Amino acid sequence: MKLLTAKRVKSSWQLWDEHKNLVGERVFVSFLWSHKQLKIKGENYSIKNVGAFAGEIHYYNESERLMIKIDCVHQRIFYYGHSVTEIYCLKSKSWSKNTLLCKLENDEVIMRFNYRWSFFKQTYEIEIENDCKNNLLILAFMDYNLRNFED
Repeated sequence: MKLLTAKRVKSSWQLWDEHKNLVGERVFVSFLWSHKQLKIKGENYSIKNVGAFAGEIHYYNESERLMIKIDCVHQRIFYYGHSVTEIYCLKSKSWSKNTLLCKLENDEVIMRFNYRWSFFKQTYEIEIENDCKNNLLILAFMDYNLRNFED
């Protein structure tokens, strides 16, 4: 498993790998209301809260194509690839904010979000399987989990 670390830089969150390479970041692009974007290697993905009480989170690429939908009510993530839609489920314990991302068809753990306290501040980490190369899915998973701590 690979270990990624989320760090807050001003009003954005950056995700770094074990070799200190930037995986991507979540940035604020508006001061009037909370408008966020994901940035991955020069590509921008807009984030929109949809539904009553923001029950869904949608991630759109620059050409306004829906790439990822997170159904917060049913705890599922839909990744709309080029030819296949991948479905993942989110699992967490009610007493802990640590979250697992699993494949729906075989319950295989793909990612694990953890936080820990170090010197009076929290450190956020994501453990990913070695074969997981989808940076957009990783950043969407980070965004979903960071929302729990920002509220």
